[in-house]
Amino acid sequence: MCNKYLILAFITLGIFYLASGNVKKEGYSNLNPGDYPTAVDKPILYDDYIVNPQQQLSALNASDIYKDYPRFPATSTKNNNVRYWSSPDNGTCSRAELCGSIYEKYTKQNIPKRAKRPGWDKRVNYYTENY
Repeated sequence: MCNKYLILAFITLGIFYLASGNVKKEGYSNLNPGDYPTAVDKPILYDDYIVNPQQQLSALNASDIYKDYPRFPATSTKNNNVRYWSSPDNGTCSRAELCGSIYEKYTKQNIPKRAKRPGWDKRVNYYTENY
């Protein structure tokens, strides 16, 4: 009988704590959409991709852009987690008209070179892939 009241008291205190507003919520305060004049000339991926000088909506629709999303067969050792895209327009634009309009179609990516393997004397807990 005492356990019921104890559990009920904890639940009530928990509800009061949540309702009091002391709980910190993440929200969208850390998202920065950019300043208006600068965000038009320099979009989010300005440093990584070549920006199309004639930015306008394209005539693409969903049946056109789905082909740009990579799909690998089940027997492939690759997966759909592509790290360096040649274009950010990868077939997943939230509005199909935006694909192919902001960035150039292909951009040479700056892929960093692999790190050199450490010598045999420095290989404590070192796991490597096949080179």
